[in-house]
Amino acid sequence: MLVHRVTEEDNKLGVGDPFLGVQPKSLYDVNLYAAEKELYLGSKCQVEDSPNPWQFWMIMLKSGNMDTYAAKCPKNGHKVGPFGPDSGFPCFGQGCMNQPFIYHDYTSLQGPNRTTLKGSWKGQLGFPPCLEDFNKVSMVDALLKSDATYGLSSGYHYPTRGMSKIIPESPNFKVRFTLKVIKGGGPSSQFYLMDIGSCWKNNGQHCDGNVTSDVTRYSEMIINPIQVHDPGTPPARRQWMSVDLGTEIFKAPDQVAEWTVSDFDILVSKQ
Repeated sequence: MLVHRVTEEDNKLGVGDPFLGVQPKSLYDVNLYAAEKELYLGSKCQVEDSPNPWQFWMIMLKSGNMDTYAAKCPKNGHKVGPFGPDSGFPCFGQGCMNQPFIYHDYTSLQGPNRTTLKGSWKGQLGFPPCLEDFNKVSMVDALLKSDATYGLSSGYHYPTRGMSKIIPESPNFKVRFTLKVIKGGGPSSQFYLMDIGSCWKNNGQHCDGNVTSDVTRYSEMIINPIQVHDPGTPPARRQWMSVDLGTEIFKAPDQVAEWTVSDFDILVSKQ
């Protein structure tokens, strides 16, 4: 029997809505609230296991749009002011913002020990049925992720929750899965056939949320001879806090990507 521990009321929690464990300073701060809500949902889903508990698979849907006038993101570790849109990407309106509606379908039981997870884009951009404004965004991504069950994952500067109860470390792990691509997403789309992500500083230390010194690391398919270090510091341990795969539709109007994945296993060598 499949038990949904997260209720619809939990999913709809928004800024200003209290929940168990939320800090007063986070209640009306959208960024802090989102991070604490993920931890709260993780606590409801957590399954005790050895050597560590696990929480849930993550489906990430994102667009390539951001408000270029908000000056939120540093550049090369330094704060930058507002800047205009990149002429190489489609843009519309002030700051190129066009946020989607994201719909979540509950996990369903498909047989013994087999479940499905679904997510979709609807509304102003994304996957069907509404694609009329899709030509106004640079790209959309859909990824299935096995994030770390504790600590920072995939370069985010706040703790997350996930499925990886043992953190894979290069070169002592393999990832095995079965993939069926049904629709490719157009001539400019690409598939992450494996994307691994993490975060560590150039001195080899773990990231701690300081965006001026934390460095997000990603590797798609090939480990980049992956390395930049501060002088006089030891090589960093390449521990990958997020392992995922998925598709990216890039600068192509009215496209659809559809795929399924099963048997997603991360095999870590005994040390």
